[in-house]
Amino acid sequence: MPDLRLADIETFIAVCRIQSVSNVARQLGVTPSQVSKAVSRLERQFQMKLVDRRAGRSIPSAVGLRIAQRLDEVVGTIRALRSEDPFGRGALLTIASPSYLLGQCLPLLAQAMPQHRFRGVELPPSQIRGLAPDALFDLALTTGADGFGAAWHVEQIGEMRSVLVGNTALVESLGPPPIPASKLADVPFITPTYTTQRAVFGDDECPLRVGERKLGHEVQTFGTGLELAVQCPQVVFGPILAARLHIERGLLSVIDVEGWNVRVPLFLAANQDNVKEATRRTVREWLTGWLARYG
Repeated sequence: MPDLRLADIETFIAVCRIQSVSNVARQLGVTPSQVSKAVSRLERQFQMKLVDRRAGRSIPSAVGLRIAQRLDEVVGTIRALRSEDPFGRGALLTIASPSYLLGQCLPLLAQAMPQHRFRGVELPPSQIRGLAPDALFDLALTTGADGFGAAWHVEQIGEMRSVLVGNTALVESLGPPPIPASKLADVPFITPTYTTQRAVFGDDECPLRVGERKLGHEVQTFGTGLELAVQCPQVVFGPILAARLHIERGLLSVIDVEGWNVRVPLFLAANQDNVKEATRRTVREWLTGWLARYG
């Protein structure tokens, strides 16, 4: 999905509330054309109609209203991040990351850097890049290096290996590894999705694309996909480091598929206006070691 712009999100939410492009434009101090273009960009990004324009009014569609409610929660989080930290900004580091990474790396950093308080913000890579210019977080761990701007120091800290996993009974039924990809023809895949209302799928980098799979459950986070895979005979594809604890506990196993070797670059971004160089180096050192060990 292309990067989401904070200004577009706020404009769309205003249109849903006021239901008039001209009134929103007047309120925001922009032209009606700018308001319409902001809504149109979001409609292209979500690949669905968000607003019905008729009789001089702009009425949110049913799916548009649901998306507006979710985006309003994101905006609320952003506004909270802008508020002053009552414990002192100097001791607080805000790190943005996809949920499957944040849950793994944040405990490590909290243990390694006890002099800091951390604020973890779960955001997909598209929103991280879109919100980076607003400096709403200090650090970001993400799979893309573009869109951060001159204030950010961005560097690759390694690669994540992505694998197919399933529960023990399912893995045993597929036979000895490595298995040919053809054996997956009748195996349901737990599929990433941005919304289940219109089946708009995400991309998990799996060599077997969504259109080639037998579709199983749909989820928005890899962590939820892992929990489903433990309980049902379906597979899920994603970073092995996020599945590490499930694998170590024997709840899930890696399915070795012939010819599959997917590695995704991982980047650390630090806002140079907010993060001291020594702090950035410490974060990089710990995360690089963590990724080399588990990634």
